[in-house]
Amino acid sequence: TYKIVQNKCNELIEILKELEENFLSKDNEKRKELFYEIRSKFNEEKKSLCYKQITKDSILHAAHLIFLNRTCFNGLYRLNKSGEFNVPFGRYKKPKICDEKNLINVSEALQGVTLVAGEYYDVEKYIEIDQDTFVYMDPPYRPLTSSSSFTSYSKSGFNDDNQRELAKWFKKLVKEKKAQAMLSNSDPNDNFFYELYVEGENDIFIEKVNASRSINSKGNKRGKISEIVVLHK
Repeated sequence: TYKIVQNKCNELIEILKELEENFLSKDNEKRKELFYEIRSKFNEEKKSLCYKQITKDSILHAAHLIFLNRTCFNGLYRLNKSGEFNVPFGRYKKPKICDEKNLINVSEALQGVTLVAGEYYDVEKYIEIDQDTFVYMDPPYRPLTSSSSFTSYSKSGFNDDNQRELAKWFKKLVKEKKAQAMLSNSDPNDNFFYELYVEGENDIFIEKVNASRSINSKGNKRGKISEIVVLHK
């Protein structure tokens, strides 16, 4: 989708305008029907689409993704165990499905940018041994409680062992690649991240910050929450 915004922004906007006009012209029940129809199409498209090529089909697929993001519950992107997008319909009076100005601005910002998708450690080949290199990591957050699961938005998940592997990679970047690194995560109020990143290290530290979060099934739980930022001096 980022590649479509980067290279085919005008064509994407045309499709989104049509989707928005069609969606907003319907009553709530018809909107719901259209949502699930497009969600089904989106999941079918995923099975055969070649993500390495930009085609008319891939532009439509990107438009469907943005449409679903703007009309689904809380703007979530979550997959079931089969790898299908399964977020339910969200009830919004007038969602902005085609944010033309923003899309154009993002497209302009992405000019000259190399976009890659894959395992996080695959980007290491792009990182030169240079103190001017900055690497920001935003992994799936560690659950705050046993009943919450910030790691279940994809079919594979991201458990504590994955967090440990990421910590090793973080240290490799700052020690071998001499990169400036920064990582965000949840604040579980235990020693897990301190032991992973700070213990035994002289140049890595953790700061706590307040971050605004709007995604929660309970409205009164949305707002400022404590998170951590891991930094390299």
